[in-house]
Amino acid sequence: MTTALVCPSCGAELTGTPKFCGECGASVASSQRAAEYKQVTVLFADVVHSMEIAATVGAERFAS
Repeated sequence: MTTALVCPSCGAELTGTPKFCGECGASVASSQRAAEYKQVTVLFADVVHSMEIAATVGAERFAS
């Protein structure tokens, strides 16, 4: 037995795997997929006296 998908906005039956409801045009893609979580790693480095170094060598050269 298959479960029919219905539009969360108007309740119309959805056929196939649509992204939008054929009756009202509401987005239905988000209601069919579970949340996806990804692990990220963030590195933050602070150079001691970086503002003095930037003033000495110039902002353009310091940024590269």
